[in-house]
Amino acid sequence: MRVPSILAYGLVTISALAPMLVSPVIVEAATQYPVSAAVGVNETVTPFSGSTYVETAAADDPTNHANIVVGTNQVVSQSTLLTKVAVSRSSDSGTTWSTTNPPYPSNPPNANIVDPSLAFDSSGNLYFSYLGVESVSSKQIVVSKSLDKGATWSSPLTVDANNPDKEMTTIDLTSTPSSHHNRIYVAYDRQINGYSQPIYVAHSDDGTTWSSQNQVQVYNSGGAYFAMPAVGPSGEVYVVSDDFCGGAQSSTGPCTITNGGQIAISKSVNGGADFTSLTPLQNGKTVNERVIASTAIAAPRCIFLSQSRLMGACPGPRRRYR
Repeated sequence: MRVPSILAYGLVTISALAPMLVSPVIVEAATQYPVSAAVGVNETVTPFSGSTYVETAAADDPTNHANIVVGTNQVVSQSTLLTKVAVSRSSDSGTTWSTTNPPYPSNPPNANIVDPSLAFDSSGNLYFSYLGVESVSSKQIVVSKSLDKGATWSSPLTVDANNPDKEMTTIDLTSTPSSHHNRIYVAYDRQINGYSQPIYVAHSDDGTTWSSQNQVQVYNSGGAYFAMPAVGPSGEVYVVSDDFCGGAQSSTGPCTITNGGQIAISKSVNGGADFTSLTPLQNGKTVNERVIASTAIAAPRCIFLSQSRLMGACPGPRRRYR
């Protein structure tokens, strides 16, 4: 479960939910979209270290909801923009926090590490995906694993080194275990060139084995990014993305201002082996109005929320999700 947090000028704070963290809450949008859980006071998550903390992600432990983790980019130097990732963890429902820094990849690109995404498996093991970066044209996705709720981390393993970007991670935690129970899914786009950004989903059953055979292209219109994965009640995988080309193939140049963008969804029913064709959910955005699409699986239907605070329902029959 991803729980958005508040960014306040270099300090990350998160609202503690009473009596425990039970559902995703977007605090900033609470006045427009009421939530079903009580929201407490903000708690400071990151230390007063002189660093700037940006681009947050969060998760809670399904085996003990008092265990909460928050990942951030930690900008160490404003002059050089040297950046690493940090993970703050709490074992008391957000009252107290401590922070660690997952390791850099052993091989380039690894000058900076950025773009955190976190997910627990059903046993309480924590997986942290992030980017190793040398330049805008030299990046890799890596995943590090923690067996102690974020206190220590394994050496990161490469998921994809084909200049990927904006990875997001989820895990199959279906209450009635599917054949892919505990499978880890990482959704992202590849910036192969300036005009092609296909959406991909990579998967692994243990977090330690990542194969190019398990990197599946979901969609390619010549311009799509911010892929967000989520798992349904029977193990089906949904990926919502911002297709800023609006489905228009672009092989000779970038999308123009007249291209209408769209938020769209794809679905896999075989553990990420392949995905259905893209289905538009929200149309009419131009290239200057790109939004980040977030995905949640909730009763009574699949919903999406964009950063512009436009909500919509995924297509298909209504059914109850757990």
